[in-house]
Amino acid sequence: MSHVDYAPVVEKPVDRKPPFAIKDSSFALSEQKYGVFSATLPVGVTLEEALRTEAWAHVCHMLQKQPYTGEAALTGAIIEVRTEDHAFYARLYVRAVQERGLVVSLIGEPEWFGPKEIKSKTYETRWNIGHKGYDIIRKSDREIVGDASKFPTREAAQNWIDKMIKDG
Repeated sequence: MSHVDYAPVVEKPVDRKPPFAIKDSSFALSEQKYGVFSATLPVGVTLEEALRTEAWAHVCHMLQKQPYTGEAALTGAIIEVRTEDHAFYARLYVRAVQERGLVVSLIGEPEWFGPKEIKSKTYETRWNIGHKGYDIIRKSDREIVGDASKFPTREAAQNWIDKMIKDG
């Protein structure tokens, strides 16, 4: 009988990465780390205009890095956008804070309330800041035929216009 020595089988160590875990420094109350801001757009300003970097030139300093306190820039903040006439609501994500603006992206689809625009050949509307509603103006003589205090929403103005056109 021959004697054969067998080398012991040595298992190779398996490279095992520890499972991913969120670090303490990456976990905080959202309000402390990022913030949620609100912006009210004037009537007539479109959401597309609000997505432009330079639209945020006058407020970007509020999100910039603060050298005296060491506070980081608020990249990652959320901006809730509304219009004065409450025609729509949208959420924007701040992707970058620049010296003269913000790089923002739309989160989801904006929520529209009522029609996007008033459609009529006979009448037009104008947002009345003082009454926080829509004046209805007859195009032929520029006379205000519907007072803004009675039409707080775009759809209320459109309904009145539709009724006037229907009734002749």
